[in-house]
Amino acid sequence: MRPVVVGMVAGLAGGTALSLVLHRTLAFPGSIDFLYGVSFYDPFTFFAITVFLVTVSLTASLGPALKAVKVDPLVALRYE
Repeated sequence: MRPVVVGMVAGLAGGTALSLVLHRTLAFPGSIDFLYGVSFYDPFTFFAITVFLVTVSLTASLGPALKAVKVDPLVALRYE
């Protein structure tokens, strides 16, 4: 899960920075909303995407981890 956490932190920082740049570049003076009534920095959206990606990564790694736990270590070492 370390790569997921590192990617999550980098993605959140990059997404926040890119959202700020797009807001400053594309927003009209005096406009509050960026797109469809969602502000340029919506904490709920960032949190929801983070939870979704962590859930997907845990689900994707759970299958191979459970399969690896069922293998006897001596059988795995003798296979090579």
